[in-house]
Amino acid sequence: MTTDRVDLVSKHQLPIEVNSFVVQPDGSVARQDPRQRPFAFDFAFHGIAFAARMRLEDDRPFLQLRGECGPLPYSVESIALRRDAFAVLLASRSLPHGRLALCTDRRMHAVGDIALRTPLTPTNVIAAAAQLLLELKPYIELLRDLLQPRRGGDPAPAAAATPA
Repeated sequence: MTTDRVDLVSKHQLPIEVNSFVVQPDGSVARQDPRQRPFAFDFAFHGIAFAARMRLEDDRPFLQLRGECGPLPYSVESIALRRDAFAVLLASRSLPHGRLALCTDRRMHAVGDIALRTPLTPTNVIAAAAQLLLELKPYIELLRDLLQPRRGGDPAPAAAATPA
């Protein structure tokens, strides 16, 4: 059986695409169109857990990312902090493939959707994820800086910058 698997893979033309081989119930290996088996993976970036999923639209593959950045501050906590968080959310709308979104549970998420280059090689998948993360990175960092707990009586950045 091992010989059959090695033989099948060795005869396959390069590059080998993600999810292009499937192990059958009898243990044999078969070639399959990777678009028939959407993939998913999880990873962390800047302390945020991301979920990446492939989806098809008109037979074209896309990569979707979603990661939770934290809760939207209540105005009781800090009006300035809440205003700044909304400003970061709104500024991210100009990004070509990603943005920060506010969900109904008041949690902010970094989300993205980008077309995947074919063939669906691991390199093309990771490159698409990296492109989305590079777009989102400055906004994620701004939110992280806004939302991290303050020491002692340190005011929030916006409150400190507000003229008295």
